Parts: sequence; C-alpha cells; structure tokens
Amino acid sequence: MFLVEPGDERRRDDHPGDSIFCWGVMPDPITFVYDGNEHTNDLNACTVTPLKGLVRFMENKDDWWLMETGYRQARKRLGLLYPERYPDCIEAMP
Repeated sequence: MFLVEPGDERRRDDHPGDSIFCWGVMPDPITFVYDGNEHTNDLNACTVTPLKGLVRFMENKDDWWLMETGYRQARKRLGLLYPERYPDCIEAMP
C-alpha cells in the first residue's frame, strides 16, 4: 500500500484538516456485471477527510490510468488558464 498523509515529505504543504490518500491491492478482487459487461476491480484508492471520513473506491489499473491521465491534463489546463496562480502546472504534460 502507498500512503500520502500529513507530514509526508512528498507533500508540498501541510495544514490542519488536510486529507490523507492511500492506494493498494485488494486481497480479493470483486467482479460484477453491468449492462452485460463483466468488470473486475482489484485495487483500492482511499481518501480520508475531516468532513467525510473514509471514502474507499474499488478500481482497477485501467481506472488508475484514466485518473492519472485526467489529472495530468487538468493540471496542464490549470497552468494554461491561470498561469499566475498555478505556474508549476504548465509543465504537467508535454
């Protein structure tokens, strides 16, 4: 499991009330059928926030790739649309 929590040197800022994020492999994958398509989740992504507590997502590697790609594109757009506010986001994607 990979965990990013307040005090972790990989974080940029630490403030009271910050969220904690973690990712890991599910011990037992879950497979379900939706609209005739079989889908298997074998990974977890978790968020712990002061307002909502623990939120656990059951995902798979394709979901993680999609999230990574989406976040990278969103960061680049932040840098392009708001360069003064997010100057370090411009280089987020080639």
